[in-house]
Amino acid sequence: MSLPEQFPQRPIPPLHHVWVAGPGDGRRIFRTALMRSAGLARLGVLWVISMALLIISAQGNTDQIIAWLVVAVLLPVLFVILLLRRSKAQEAIMAPGSVWATGFGANELLIVTPISTLIVDYAALRPPQVVGPAVLLRTRYGASPASLPLELFPPEALTFLNQRTAR
Repeated sequence: MSLPEQFPQRPIPPLHHVWVAGPGDGRRIFRTALMRSAGLARLGVLWVISMALLIISAQGNTDQIIAWLVVAVLLPVLFVILLLRRSKAQEAIMAPGSVWATGFGANELLIVTPISTLIVDYAALRPPQVVGPAVLLRTRYGASPASLPLELFPPEALTFLNQRTAR
């Protein structure tokens, strides 16, 4: 009986920057990242369009006004509920005293959070975006960014990351 073939292991990049969360950091980073994200603006535009269609349909035909009222009221309520849930999750992950870290290798970025350790190739990342106290990291094909504290990316680290992710 032979052992399964071992694949070569990539080295884990060394830790370069460590950050310890303080009170309110999770909420502050989440709100800043949310308010400056393009997804929120797109949802706002969709809601304005649905409101305009509601007004237009109410003037011509009142049969469909109930459906449009559901869209105009229910969707924003569901959106706010989802935002509150995500905010609570971010606060739990960034609880005071939780330790976060980043490390930079030749071809990969190491992100250590209280719940996971990630090693991401620079080729999979878009250039980072600084938004207030946070750095938004997006993958090339993902829609949702990861918001990390700016303290994990001092200026020289941001410059290095920009050089590695620029395409």
